[in-house]
Amino acid sequence: MSYRKILSCAFIFIFSLNCKIPMEEQGYVTAPNGLYLRANSDTNSDKLMLIPKDEFFTILAKSDISETIENTKAPWWKVKYLNQTGWIFSGFAKILDQSFYDKRNSLYKGDPIIKEEFYNELRSYFNKTGKNHCQLNFISEDFLSGDGDDVFYEVYSIEINTVIDAIAILSKYNSFSVRVTDIKRNSEEIQIYYLMSSNNANRDKVSVMKWFLNSKRKEFNWGKKKTGSNNWDDFNYRAYEEKSYVCNSHLKSWLYPFLK
Repeated sequence: MSYRKILSCAFIFIFSLNCKIPMEEQGYVTAPNGLYLRANSDTNSDKLMLIPKDEFFTILAKSDISETIENTKAPWWKVKYLNQTGWIFSGFAKILDQSFYDKRNSLYKGDPIIKEEFYNELRSYFNKTGKNHCQLNFISEDFLSGDGDDVFYEVYSIEINTVIDAIAILSKYNSFSVRVTDIKRNSEEIQIYYLMSSNNANRDKVSVMKWFLNSKRKEFNWGKKKTGSNNWDDFNYRAYEEKSYVCNSHLKSWLYPFLK
């Protein structure tokens, strides 16, 4: 091989190391009732099909001009969904960003089959299932909270991220997340071993919580409710259909300090 060819090959190799071929950009629908794929970037153009909420699509192009629809200003995107190509108004959609949902952020060391069976059983509690059903959202019954003149109905919600094996427990004034290290099962009893996500003194201490599944009612709880107690582990939890099923990086916050 000539010196010139060797030099050319070396240049191409070095160039390829520093240049990444861009991957297809994906998005998903956030509108509760879905979003119409249209023939053109106009609300009066023909409707090709309805893209349901949380469904993925591929973004082909973005308009340079923004439009305001229902008090939301955004451009139109040319997208491909299934085998159809058309336009959607991006004000009711989001770009999919899973950059920090890396499986290497999971601390799970238990049986992967038990974990997947557990996640799949929880997925069966929802009306919608599919490959994009990554985050499992649950909500408690409402209850009276506060005191004095500041009394209101509150709920707890639970978000389970199945990629990084993290669980967030959320309320109006107190929210936190844990990292699952192991899951064991004894009939309807699920034992979830976890570490706290926060940088407190107990972050290296493994704790366990027990969930009792009721597949007929499609809900779970922590056992018998304590009299007069309104802690997050005193309630039944059911599927929260209104929340997004997609694991998207907009959830990156103080709740997940271990995510980069």
